[in-house]
Amino acid sequence: MAQLTRQHGAQHFNLFAKAFVDELSHPDNRAPQRQASMIEQEPELVGEPWIDALLAGMAEFIAHRSDLRAPAWTEKRERFLSTPKFWGVKPETRAHMLCETPGPFRRRNLFCGYVWLHANRWDRP
Repeated sequence: MAQLTRQHGAQHFNLFAKAFVDELSHPDNRAPQRQASMIEQEPELVGEPWIDALLAGMAEFIAHRSDLRAPAWTEKRERFLSTPKFWGVKPETRAHMLCETPGPFRRRNLFCGYVWLHANRWDRP
């Protein structure tokens, strides 16, 4: 995701993140060891602080969900925001984001609400 974002721009990050979540959700990648291999290597910094923090939040969230230890790179200072970033601008939306955002994102000052990081397309019979 980071490399593609650096090459093609932050405006395309959501597409690259969706592709990663699709790959992460594939039945072949659901084992904890496989999930660990998908997050263990530190991605290069993109240069957009919120994306750099979000990548670390995603890795930590995936690790916790799989009962794994988060990679050490997720604790680096440049993987945290000094000021909060909210998705949504209405005051009632912000209140919801504060309550619903999982810890790995919240502690990085990223307030995005409930995080799923799962693609249902592989769950169909």
